[in-house]
Amino acid sequence: MRTELGEEKIWHEKCISKIVDAHPTPYDSIAS
Repeated sequence: MRTELGEEKIWHEKCISKIVDAHPTPYDSIAS
């Protein structure tokens, strides 16, 4: 169970990072 949960968490993090990279938010523009 721990391995499955860990992999699922990593998968979600990768998915979120891809979405952020594809669709920059106003916060990203302000930060840079």
